[in-house]
Order: sequence, then structure tokens, then C-alpha cells
Amino acid sequence: MITKAIYYFSLTGKTAALVEDINQQDFPVIRLNNKDPKQFEFGNEEVIVIGSPTYGRGVPPMYFKQIINELRSLTGRKIGLFGSGNTIYGEDFCGAIDTLEELLKQNNEIIFKYKFEGYPTDKVKNKFYEMLKLD
Repeated sequence: MITKAIYYFSLTGKTAALVEDINQQDFPVIRLNNKDPKQFEFGNEEVIVIGSPTYGRGVPPMYFKQIINELRSLTGRKIGLFGSGNTIYGEDFCGAIDTLEELLKQNNEIIFKYKFEGYPTDKVKNKFYEMLKLD
């Protein structure tokens, strides 16, 4: 069985809403808002799924800048990325996910990127849950 965990940051609740129904007995779902960035460390999971909203023209939350060394230390992992954004920003829609991909793809395998707009519908949630079935 593949070990996996979801780590996400959510300010307005849209990114959090995508993972709120996940059974945490299957794998951990960790909200980064509740973790001190100076003490944060990723676990040893084979698959790490990272969620982030995008602010404005592709900007991730400041939290990710605060844990950049921890992100850079990830090697040999399978990484899934997901996040919310606003399509009015065109090519910068969910740009935080693209920024995280650029940072992580040198030393890890990006297995999926999932971008959505607004509060996630059941259809959006179901598609994301299918992506999480990596076994």
C-alpha cells in the first residue's frame, strides 16, 4: 500500500472544502494554517499532495515562502498538486500550483495538477477523489 498525505493551506475555505470530506483514517489530511512554518516538516510519505489557493496573478500564500527550504528538501516523492483560483487571471489561473510544480519537479515526480474555481461542487470533489486513488 502506498503511503500518502495531503498538506494544504486555505484562507477563504475553498481549498479546504475540497478535502473536508476525506476519511482521515485512510491517510492524514494536514491543514498548514495550523502549523508553525519554523517547525514544519513533511512526513515520509511516498505520495505527498499539496493544496494551495492562488492570490492575484499566480501568487501562493506567504506560508509557502516560509517553508521553501522544506519544499526544496523533498526528493524522490510523487507529488500531487491542487488548488483554487480565479479564471479572470487568464494564464495565471491557479498560478500558485504552477509555481509549486516548478519548485518541486526537479527532484520529484509530479503525478497530477488539479485546478478549480470557486467553491468545489460535488463533480469537482469526485474528480479530485479519483485522482487520490493511486494504489
